[in-house]
Amino acid sequence: MYCILASAIIGAASALCSLETCALVGTARPLNCKGIIIKNGGYCGCYDVCAKQAGESCQVRPELDGRWTYGSCEPGLICVPHGEMVGIGYGHCHIPRTTRWLTSMTHNTPCEQMRRARLLSMAVWQGEWTPVCDALGNFYTHQCDNIGQCFCVETHSGKMLTVKTLGAVDCSAQQEVTKEVTTTMIPTKAPAARFLDTMGMSHNTPCEQQRRARLMSMVVWQGQWVPVCDSKGNYLPHQCDNMGQCFCVETMKGTLLTAKSHGTVDCTGNQS
Repeated sequence: MYCILASAIIGAASALCSLETCALVGTARPLNCKGIIIKNGGYCGCYDVCAKQAGESCQVRPELDGRWTYGSCEPGLICVPHGEMVGIGYGHCHIPRTTRWLTSMTHNTPCEQMRRARLLSMAVWQGEWTPVCDALGNFYTHQCDNIGQCFCVETHSGKMLTVKTLGAVDCSAQQEVTKEVTTTMIPTKAPAARFLDTMGMSHNTPCEQQRRARLMSMVVWQGQWVPVCDSKGNYLPHQCDNMGQCFCVETMKGTLLTAKSHGTVDCTGNQS
């Protein structure tokens, strides 16, 4: 009986997920993942998908044809059904109690140790970054410093794998990279221009005025952002704060156009 049922399920899955299926649904999907990417985790394995984060809807078990329509949680999280979702196998991603207890008691991963030290430190410098950790306490691949420069890191050690770049960076190709890349900070302005900057003789746009005020201020708070300006002195559409949360702004006034979110954000559709 079980053999017949298994054969029927396999046959149904094979019929549903044929070679023509991916041609119909497409294989490319634009991804803007906060965490890891599940290779071939989409419909019938035709495309990659983002692993679900804590609090997001998920699927407790695969459907009869083997598909995960609602997606699966990232490593370290479990899909817990509740309410009306119990009978249909859907739920939300949660951090297991044991993991939460151990995390709250120890904070012993390199990412958690570095993050706690940075948050408690009274010293803040330009270019400092406070790491963002996942549910297991590992580094998220995509990180940003307190002046909006983003880069990729190795998930366990936090070693930088790319140079810092203003705005979003694609870290999907860095998941398997283990070689550390030594980065060198290159000044973006000539010495004479930097001298004028320090004297307050050249910053006259709203972005430049706000940037200078933030850099000269002795007060630093969690979530503060130092704006990044383009060559004309306007705000770059993509900005990040000192917690690695990124968002889109209006280029002339710096008004926030989106909510803050960890990781990359696409600001192409927010500019008029």
